[in-house]
Amino acid sequence: MDRPQGIGRLPRPRSVKAAAGACSLCGDSYATGDLIGRTPFAQAVPYEQMGWLCWHCLVERRQQPRRRDVLLRVFHALFAGLEGVGLNAHECAVTL
Repeated sequence: MDRPQGIGRLPRPRSVKAAAGACSLCGDSYATGDLIGRTPFAQAVPYEQMGWLCWHCLVERRQQPRRRDVLLRVFHALFAGLEGVGLNAHECAVTL
């Protein structure tokens, strides 16, 4: 599958495989054979890396966000102590 272009583009996944289970970010289940992946991570980060993500959370969530995706971004930014979230135009439209 191709990645979105433009403002909704996320970094390339670190690894991708076909499997069944549940997404570590949104909690949605994915069926056997669905593509899942892991995000790239920095070695010096003091927290545990995120588990396997569904294709929506891994690739499409910034281009085709759900309200849940925007709420997760705000929630994570709040607890990370960031001063702003930096929503893109697609996420602002969903929020509006």
